[in-house]
Parts: sequence; C-alpha cells; structure tokens
Amino acid sequence: MQEPFREINSFIGPDTAEQIAAPATRPALSAQGLQLAGLSDAGQGYRMHRPCPAQGHLLVTLGGVGRVWVGGQWVECAEGSAYISPPGVPCAFETLPDRRWRFGWVFTRNAGSASDIAFSFAASTLAPADPRPLTTAIEGLYREGIGLADRSLLDDWAHLIRAYTQRIVQSHPVHRFDPLAPLWAEVDARPAADWSLTRLTERACMSTETLRQRCLTHHGRSPIEQVTHLRMRRADTLLQSTSSKLIVIARMVGYENVSAFSTAFRRTYGVPPSSRRQIRD
Repeated sequence: MQEPFREINSFIGPDTAEQIAAPATRPALSAQGLQLAGLSDAGQGYRMHRPCPAQGHLLVTLGGVGRVWVGGQWVECAEGSAYISPPGVPCAFETLPDRRWRFGWVFTRNAGSASDIAFSFAASTLAPADPRPLTTAIEGLYREGIGLADRSLLDDWAHLIRAYTQRIVQSHPVHRFDPLAPLWAEVDARPAADWSLTRLTERACMSTETLRQRCLTHHGRSPIEQVTHLRMRRADTLLQSTSSKLIVIARMVGYENVSAFSTAFRRTYGVPPSSRRQIRD
C-alpha cells in the first residue's frame, strides 16, 4: 500500500492540550540521548505525519484511542499500547473522529552518538506497554522544568525517561508487557476485596482458561495464586513498616482468620509473619 503522505503534515488544532518539556530541561534530555518529551490530550483533527524523520519517536497511550501507521495501514492505538518509530522510517499518528486520545511521547536525539537510544525495530511498530512509569517521569520532568528547574532533579527525571523509553523500544522478552497488568494493579490497590476467580475473569474481560494461561505465561502462577502473592507482598510490607496487630494486617489483605493468614504467609515466605516484624509494640 502506498504511504499516506508525501511530506511533513502536522496539525495540533485548538482542541488539543499539551504539556511539553520546557527549554530548561533540554540539557538533561540531551545527556540521555533524548530531544524532547511531553504529554498530549489530543482532540478533533490532531495529526502528525512524518515521512522520514531524523529522530526516533515513542508514543504510549494513557487513555482513549487514536490511530497509527504500521505496515502500510492504519491501526488503532488504545490504552496499554506503544507506537515505536525508529529514525528514518515513515511515522504517522492522528486522532479518530469524535474520539479523544491521551498519550505521552518522547523524541530521541538524532542518531550518531554512543549514548543515543538503540531501537530493536527496523520499522514503525505497535507493541504492548505499561504507559504509566514513562508518563509519570515525563510529567515529573515537565513540572520541574516549569518550576524551580533544579538541575539535579531534571537529570534524575531525564534518566528515568531514558530508562523507560529504552525498556519499551527493546524487544528483549524480559521487558514483555503483561496484558493483565491493569487487573493486578487493581488487586494490589484493594487486596482485601473478594477476588474470586469469577470476579477476576469478569474484570479481565476474558475466559477463565485465557486468564489462567496468560497468568502462567507472565508469572508462573495461577490467577488465585497471583492474588495470594500480591496479598502476601502487601502483608510483608505492613509487617515491616507498621506496628499493626496481626489480625489487623490479616484483614487488610483479605483474611478474617489469623491462622489462615499465617499459613498463607508461611507458605509464601517460608517463615511465620512474626519473623518479619521490624517495628515492635
């Protein structure tokens, strides 16, 4: 299929709000092999078409949906997706009619330095990715840049942006995004809730078998074992950082019975909960 553009055609439009890293951030970004970073809440008519950009580009969707040019066709880029475009290859993305699209983005510096970002893809690609670590770092850099602009903090934020960018644009299996990450984040935020297998499948919007297979692939555990793992991790944190009684901690992670909680904890960590206690009454 013929490319959908012959020359650069960019349009932000009045319906789009953007947070773009301030000039004060440029030295910190450049030191990390980056050119620019920002957050966009794109509305009607937003489009970016670049037939042969000198810089690489990464976009991660936070909410809503847009469309991106991959393999000679337009495909949707929804939440949990990353659009990865190496330098020198066609790159295009735009909003859909009557749909908003929230995303974070990073431009890498022109290739040529050993410190520049290395792309594992030869063409623009759509890949799964957790957008929040990267977009949180971008927002941190943006706010520091328009505020006190402390150089050491700008360097720290830029370093995080590079690390998260590099993680996404590399294809190493260790960095594969877990498609169930939103579900496990919900469980981790509310470990005391009734996380039955039925509820897990409903929240994941998939069959029990699909949920089981994906959980085994990414975590080596069944869905219920993953819930227990998250609950015990939270319990371990509480044991080491608070003086709350065992019954209180047990209830905070979904157990009404201290004995059942202790058994689950010992099975996970090989020691009783009391052995992890750091803060004593």
